Amino acid sequence: MRLLLLPILILGLASALFAQQATMIAGRAVDERGKPVANALIWIDYPACANCFEHIMPSARSLPDGVFFIEWSGSSFKGVKLFVEGSVPQGFWSPTLSFEDSGLLRSIPLRRPKRSSRIDLGNVTVTIRYNRISVTLADVFGGKYVPARDSVKALHFVLRNRGGHIIYDGSLPDSAYDRTLSKVNLALPRGKWLLEFSLTQNGTKINGQRLVVDVKNETTATPNKSLDASRDSVFRMKLL
Repeated sequence: MRLLLLPILILGLASALFAQQATMIAGRAVDERGKPVANALIWIDYPACANCFEHIMPSARSLPDGVFFIEWSGSSFKGVKLFVEGSVPQGFWSPTLSFEDSGLLRSIPLRRPKRSSRIDLGNVTVTIRYNRISVTLADVFGGKYVPARDSVKALHFVLRNRGGHIIYDGSLPDSAYDRTLSKVNLALPRGKWLLEFSLTQNGTKINGQRLVVDVKNETTATPNKSLDASRDSVFRMKLL
């Protein structure tokens, strides 16, 4: 299980044990134009331990001026990578880790500093910034979807990129639904995406309408209730 752990102040014996191994990593999160990005998510991934129960990844947020600090306390830098991405909007869900395999979420390999306990990365471009996309499930299934906990358990979601490669294939977490369980709230980066939904009811699979989402940039956009193609240059969504 992979978990993101926001930095906390650790007191006592644990702090003393790891103080000598800790390396401070500093940088500045910026967009493509070099402007600072506040509240960007910075996190470190590393090879999983064979006997570990959980894979906990240190994480931090950038300050209003884009500056960030994150500490790595591991004894090895082999396979250690840093990621810098935009924040997933509150109330929305994104298959963040899946974007690494598609090449959208790019990492920065970290190397142990020779004569210092600090690594200065300078400006680091945020590789992914998210848009808010809401999908009304009743429209997708032509009225066959009933907002209920059993329906959520029976819902299956597949996300593909413009080349047809599967980015995510599975059930959706509770954080992907609104409070009424009638909408799916997704956070997707720029690009063209194919959304596929299906339900299993009484042993029968019901395929919903496939949706094409064309996200032009990182501006917030939400489709209208009918899911018709929008004329807006930021966002376009249509039924297939």
